[in-house]
Amino acid sequence: PHQLPPLVHSKEAERLGLGVSLLQRLSEAHGDISVVELRTQYRMADELAKFSNVLSYSGKLRAATAEVANRTLIAPVPAPTDFPEWLRVATDPMRRVVFLDTSSVGAAAFEREGAKPDNEYERG
Repeated sequence: PHQLPPLVHSKEAERLGLGVSLLQRLSEAHGDISVVELRTQYRMADELAKFSNVLSYSGKLRAATAEVANRTLIAPVPAPTDFPEWLRVATDPMRRVVFLDTSSVGAAAFEREGAKPDNEYERG
């Protein structure tokens, strides 16, 4: 199955097998009869889903409705002119998908073993 693995911080939990998803366990135990490939998705516009569709679904994934396929996020107000260029690009409603190059951030963009998250929502 094409699925992100569980995020396991504990070496003990990893050793006990918690790094293997339930879907992977079912697939390994029961083969193809336990897994059905996703063909319809209900969340992403086609342009956003295209990346995973090509990589993981061989182009077979379809949006459930035209409304889903054409979804777009529109900011309630235009980006102020004093926004940095990358932020204006990222919030431009005419751009359906934006990949941001974070390479200039350097090592700060990567999590470090034992480091606490800087994001208050990840800290819990």
